[in-house]
Amino acid sequence: MTRAALAMALLIGCGGNKDDENTDTAAADVEEVFQGAPLAELSDGACPKLENPGERSFSSNGVERDVIIRFPASKPANMPVMFYWHGLGDSASNMDRALSAQDLADEHQAVIVIPYSTDPFLITWDFISNGGDDVVPFDDMRTCLSQELDVDLNRISTAGFSFGALWSTFLALERADTLSAVVSMSGGTDASLGMPYVTPASQVPVLVMWGGSADIFDMSVFVVDFEANSANFSSGLQNDGHFVVECDHGLGHTVPADFMDIMVPFAFDHTYGKSSPFASGISGFPSYCSIAG
Repeated sequence: MTRAALAMALLIGCGGNKDDENTDTAAADVEEVFQGAPLAELSDGACPKLENPGERSFSSNGVERDVIIRFPASKPANMPVMFYWHGLGDSASNMDRALSAQDLADEHQAVIVIPYSTDPFLITWDFISNGGDDVVPFDDMRTCLSQELDVDLNRISTAGFSFGALWSTFLALERADTLSAVVSMSGGTDASLGMPYVTPASQVPVLVMWGGSADIFDMSVFVVDFEANSANFSSGLQNDGHFVVECDHGLGHTVPADFMDIMVPFAFDHTYGKSSPFASGISGFPSYCSIAG
């Protein structure tokens, strides 16, 4: 399947390609002491062993959680990490296949973390209850990755589409001091969904993508206007001084064919506490993307 066909086939959830020069530069950087939030104490039990990539189960906050973790077999030093959160009604295994996550990890010498939701057919990720049972596993996984693998805490990003993007939005608001970059593809803030904009704890670059006025998700019980949510999120971030790239692809509630070429460089090329490498321009991004402000 071509990359374009794959991207257009993803209706509920979605990972990327990266510029070779940027890859070499990031890999050559010397790991710096992390100045953000300290690693959290494990909430429950022990970390899953990560001798090899694949699916793992672990207990977090008293709940058994499942996650797919991909990384190169050689386990190089200072690997960046990208969390990818699936959408409503989807699963981590679907995203693992759709993203070709192992190939992505091998190509970029990175760790790709794709958690399963415990409730994929309702709200998916519990941003309504201030993180609920989903924010603790994120904290636990960050700690476990640091214990079990040689990861660079200065380069941990989050991404997702639809309800996965809403969860990445939540993490941008509540865990900015753990993140180097955020990619929200049809996400954003919405007080009526229980997630109003609040000022993040630290500066974090954010790519806000949506599909124009037709980017609406209607569940009868409630309607989510992702164009309005994305605009609200972007405006709040800009007012707080964050670096924001906006991408309105105009295709409704889906992802564009070139989303991987946008998402992965943005996710992997940022370093916590550093100015965005895209601040001087986003050449190579499609024409529907622009630096906000």
